[in-house]
Amino acid sequence: MAKHNVDIGTNPNDQTGDPIRTAFGHVNDNTDELYEGANITATAPLAKTSVADESVTLSISNDSIKEEKLDCTNGATDNYLLSFDNASGGFTWVAGTEGDITAITAGDGLTGSSLTGPVPTLALDSSSAGNGLSFSSGVLAVGVDDSTVELSGDAVRVKDNGITHAKLEDRYTEKTTNSTTTSQTLQADDFTSFILTGNIGTATLTIDDMKTGQVIDIHMTGTLTSAVITLAFDFSSTTINKIGTGAFDQSEKNLIQIVCVDDTDGAAIVNYSVGKITADSNPD
Repeated sequence: MAKHNVDIGTNPNDQTGDPIRTAFGHVNDNTDELYEGANITATAPLAKTSVADESVTLSISNDSIKEEKLDCTNGATDNYLLSFDNASGGFTWVAGTEGDITAITAGDGLTGSSLTGPVPTLALDSSSAGNGLSFSSGVLAVGVDDSTVELSGDAVRVKDNGITHAKLEDRYTEKTTNSTTTSQTLQADDFTSFILTGNIGTATLTIDDMKTGQVIDIHMTGTLTSAVITLAFDFSSTTINKIGTGAFDQSEKNLIQIVCVDDTDGAAIVNYSVGKITADSNPD
């Protein structure tokens, strides 16, 4: 709609202008035109996204912000990159960086040559060799004693026949002696041979931490005339089997030998045998 002008006449009160009703009709028409959103034009990069009788919503169109709308400190150049300029609070165009790497830095444990040349070279530094390693001509090597541990190609492995008696766990090599005369716990994870020199009476010998295939010897060398021995284990359930016909002899020194057949808790199996200790070099 074109603007509706109110005719105010030539001179004040000369009754040549629009009547009051006509004049306010023009005012209403112009007001309706102002509040009608469909008549509002959005210029790029703005776009109308919704229109109602008395309102219109404007938004920035996608892909519509061009360089000319940016607050930049300099003019745009092909292939330049847009960068924030803290001083102005706007933007500035900067040249991009492209091309080959012209320099590198050798960090900790590295050394290099021609680091600023076209073909830099990096290599391990001698400082990269820690405990158990040696360094020579840019190569790290693992140190082995070649008696218990050896190198086989690219593998570090236990040497055949390299595990000596000294390398075995204490449960297979150590002995202990005590003179306790009452019930006691024997730690099978620490010892394989228990020498009990006490004059033991009624007592329970509880063996802890046996493993499948482990054998322990209990040497009872005290005065055993009152000895009544019971064997127990720290498994929640254990089947205990006696092997052979040998019997505990209260008048002699005795050896109880125990082998763990299965160390599964709740289903453990141990076998034992007992016999008197007699000095004799001729088994028969």
